[in-house]
Parts: sequence; C-alpha cells; structure tokens
Amino acid sequence: MATKSTPYEIKHQDIPGSYAKNVDFEEAFKKIFRALRDHIEDKKYNKALKDFILLVQLANGMRISEAIEATKKIIENEAYELQLEALKGGEARIVRVPPQVPRNWISKLKKVEKWPSKDAVIMYCKRTFGVNNVYEQGKGRGHS
Repeated sequence: MATKSTPYEIKHQDIPGSYAKNVDFEEAFKKIFRALRDHIEDKKYNKALKDFILLVQLANGMRISEAIEATKKIIENEAYELQLEALKGGEARIVRVPPQVPRNWISKLKKVEKWPSKDAVIMYCKRTFGVNNVYEQGKGRGHS
C-alpha cells in the first residue's frame, strides 16, 4: 500500500478499472480528498460523508450503491478494510479506505444521522466536481 510521504499516493494503475474514463484519477482523488478534509474541518459532516463515499468509490472501483453500502460498514466498524458482498452478483471484494484518511475522520462521520441516497450522491458529485460519477462499470452508466 502507499506510504505517508504525500497525501495522494494511490494511482489508478494500482486499481484496474477503478475510475471513469472521463475522470483523471489523481486529480479526482486530490479534489475529493481536499473537499473531505475541508468539510471535516468545517464540521459539515453531511457533505463530508458524500465526499467519503466518492473517495471509497474512486479508490475501489465500485458503483455508488456499493460504495454507500461499504461506507456504512466502514463507519459502523471504524474499519480501514472489510469484505463486501457484491450487490449485483459477482464475488465478494475487499474494500479499502485510502490510507491518507485519518481514523478520526471516520469516527466523526458517525455524527451523520441520515444517509444520502444514491441519487443525492450523484447530484452532489455533478454539482461539486462536474461529473456525475467517478467510476464506470464496463459500458453501463456506472452509478447503479
């Protein structure tokens, strides 16, 4: 895994198929990470949760619905790695939180009472980062 030398060590080559073709992985990671950091610092935990979901999605090459499910389990267990059953068939997968995310950020996200819907995360991503999705699955829309 990555070292602590810089906050953006994960490269898309490390995670095959892990990002939408119209999204520059490194740039997307930086933007989402900065937004997450700023929202945590400003105690805007609802926005931070959406940022975290997108970061998990980008780093693990998964659908938004899978990223939401994984994020719930990550926050509930304060885990950096877990096994997630595939939501739309396929095999279980290991989901990892990027090592740049401090553990105390994850515990702060427990303060969010209402989880965003898939559509809310997609809309947030589009309004905030200019794309409706940071990962696409094959030729599909990628955010189902």
